[in-house]
Amino acid sequence: GGEDPRQYCVLTKQFVESAQRPGRVGSVLTRTVSWTHKEGAPEGTTNRAHLNMHETEQEVAYPADLVLFAIGYRGPEQRLLTDLGVATTARSTVDASTSTYHTTVPGVFAAGDCRRGQSLIVNAIAEGRAAAAAVDTFLSEQ
Repeated sequence: GGEDPRQYCVLTKQFVESAQRPGRVGSVLTRTVSWTHKEGAPEGTTNRAHLNMHETEQEVAYPADLVLFAIGYRGPEQRLLTDLGVATTARSTVDASTSTYHTTVPGVFAAGDCRRGQSLIVNAIAEGRAAAAAVDTFLSEQ
């Protein structure tokens, strides 16, 4: 029973620093979005090149002490990586260790498609599990 906790069409606007733990995330500020087709877009398309995104004015803050990015085969969001100071490879994937999943920024990890490029879901799952173990090790040492 219970309600489905998943949220869809949510745009992350800002990571808010924790007041109790400076330098750590305390919450994630979001807005709901909706999509409309651009004029002349093919009927039923879901390709973002043919869609307009519309943000609501209402912001919602979700408490957080850990943020994980699930980024699909379209590749990592370059603006996000630039804002975080994360280095990328010549293929525009995240530059991260293949054994520890650490990026060039301490405490930032990458796995799956954003690190290796488009691949099979089984590879992303395996890397996600290994990265979770690496994050656990990192946090245990803090």
